[in-house]
Amino acid sequence: MIFRFMEKYRVPILVVLLLGLVGFGVWTFVIGYFRDGGKGKIDWGETWATYEVGGETHELSREEFAIAMGGRNARSDEETRAQNALAHHIRLTMLDDSGITVSDDEFEAAFKKMLRDPIEQMNDGKYDESIFIKHSNSSYGMTGEQFQRAMRQDMRMAKMLGEINRVHSVVSVDDIYETYRKVSQSYRLKGVFFNDADYVAAAKLVRDEAGNLDADSDTKITKYWTDLEEAKRKAYNKDGAELTADFIGFRFHGSDRDDEKLSALFEKTDLRSKTSLKELTKEFEPSDDDLAKLNLRLDRSRANYGFVGDEFDLEKAFEAKKPRLVIEWKILKLMKKLHDQILVSVRAKDEVDLAALALANNLSNYKFSNIKLQKLVKHEDYPGQYARTLLRLQKNNFLTYTAAVGPKSNAFFTGPVDEVGKHASVWRLLDKNMSPMPKLGDVRDAVAEDYEKARATELRDEAVKAFDDAADAWLEEQLKDELKPIRDEATAAIADRSKDLDAEKDKAEIETITKEENDKAEAKITAEKDKKRNDAFKIVLADTKALVVQEGFFTTFHTRAELAVDREKGSSEEKARSALRKEFSAILDDFISQTDHELGTVSEWVESRTYPGLKGRAILLEKRQPTVDEMALNPSGFQQAEHYFSLVRDRQSPRESIWTFENVGNNFKVDSSKIAASLEEAAEEKRQTDREVKERNEKKAKARKAAAAAAAN
Repeated sequence: MIFRFMEKYRVPILVVLLLGLVGFGVWTFVIGYFRDGGKGKIDWGETWATYEVGGETHELSREEFAIAMGGRNARSDEETRAQNALAHHIRLTMLDDSGITVSDDEFEAAFKKMLRDPIEQMNDGKYDESIFIKHSNSSYGMTGEQFQRAMRQDMRMAKMLGEINRVHSVVSVDDIYETYRKVSQSYRLKGVFFNDADYVAAAKLVRDEAGNLDADSDTKITKYWTDLEEAKRKAYNKDGAELTADFIGFRFHGSDRDDEKLSALFEKTDLRSKTSLKELTKEFEPSDDDLAKLNLRLDRSRANYGFVGDEFDLEKAFEAKKPRLVIEWKILKLMKKLHDQILVSVRAKDEVDLAALALANNLSNYKFSNIKLQKLVKHEDYPGQYARTLLRLQKNNFLTYTAAVGPKSNAFFTGPVDEVGKHASVWRLLDKNMSPMPKLGDVRDAVAEDYEKARATELRDEAVKAFDDAADAWLEEQLKDELKPIRDEATAAIADRSKDLDAEKDKAEIETITKEENDKAEAKITAEKDKKRNDAFKIVLADTKALVVQEGFFTTFHTRAELAVDREKGSSEEKARSALRKEFSAILDDFISQTDHELGTVSEWVESRTYPGLKGRAILLEKRQPTVDEMALNPSGFQQAEHYFSLVRDRQSPRESIWTFENVGNNFKVDSSKIAASLEEAAEEKRQTDREVKERNEKKAKARKAAAAAAAN
């Protein structure tokens, strides 16, 4: 049955193979039509697209297409997702028609190898169904039954892809399998890590009970200060001004302030005030003119509302964000009302109680004493760039700011500070210290703190150097018989090249000769040491006091999407293992650049990008390529493999896509004769290239034989 199926679907299978592996796309040859559903009620049962498989026309409903694309909000102009969705349906249509099945025994064998055995290994030899269910739920969002059904279907799909080997293709299936093995192989690394944090205690300066530095510590930071560049010294004098201020306000942004939660907070009745912000602001309803201003507000501040990128549909964005913008409008109008009340009280010289106003109006109230302007500007809950405006106020004055979202003649309103999409607030300056220079004690403490950080890093780097020195000393001892002749040869070469030169007159030339010969010798010595550097690394690793971690088999594909361990909560070992997986790509295979590092390769020292202060070096212990069974359970890996393969192939000999309008009819149906002709032409080009390569290799072989014969005579 399978062979009749393969003959019947020969051309469309070729289409789908190239679609799935080469990724040329469905768009140009399988879409019957795509059209916008229009406005109003959507008919989910209507035909959304048609495609042909084996001479038979198949229909795809709007609902089926939307589900395949990940939800009913799918849009027809999302071409890439449309291609993937249709490709998936075409494969399933062929799969169902093929009659390919997976027996219970086959499935159980695969399930045992891929899941049951690993679970037993991690659970004292016992299979625990709950571990499998948890894995299905957390990793794939499926129940156990759904996961097994999906796994069985993937195995059927893999069988079908195996049969497609019979279909003639420009791309060799063997090449794809080999690429799959390379790009999907996993690695085992061992690393050594040195961390600034381990040297903090040793870097601490000594202080007495009053907090004063002892004489030795004072000398250390004095030298540290003296050695600093002028620009770095000046940095300690930035923003010496101090402010004491209080404010009332409302924060719009943050992880707890998405649109839904903001709306819930707006409508929630506060237990203290016995009312809600919705009730407090019901007098404020935006007019059409106000909504036009809100539209402009969104357009000018789109990034603050989460719209990043060139493609931005203001009309749709405004409809989506209108409820939030109206809530912000109402709260800001409430703030303006309170602001005006405050100004009346100030003019009447009445006492203004911001805490009472905040309590009655469901707002926040904070007071900050002697806070540095620099800290005030950077804090996400404070008024950001407007904090500097506080410096221009007199004591007990309130900050008034115009937040314009349109032309100056059409301002949003004048009143409270409004950081668009982030917060609204009214500030009162209570006190300020405008000294341009910070207090000497503050500078001294800051310099001391920076010294301790720099010293911890210095101690870490000294430990790193000691590790390298120990490895180099071991290599010198192990290779002393091999290295001595290299150094002696350099010495002899220097003497020979300098024998006719005058030690005084030709001093510069002698120095040049000496450097050249020593550099040559050093390069040879390094090459000899590199042959045993992994042995030296292992020897020193066994005796080091640093953190040594080993990571089991992992793939680079998965670690790219892996979340880093929390900087604050993660242990040193967890951070080191995370860095080992994510940051040592230099010693892992890179199929694109065609580099394949041997086992035992040792990396350079890597300063962690994720965890400041963590510096490590690693050795490649083992590589493991996926088995045929493992590949069969992940047929989508073929697409990833072909993607890598095509990148390398295209760099060497770029090919024009065969899916052009010349090769398909006006109705977007596959013209098998033209496709076959294109494939045959491409295949003939490949055969010609292979013949030329073979001829060149034969000529080279003959030339080598002739040279060898001549040398023998």
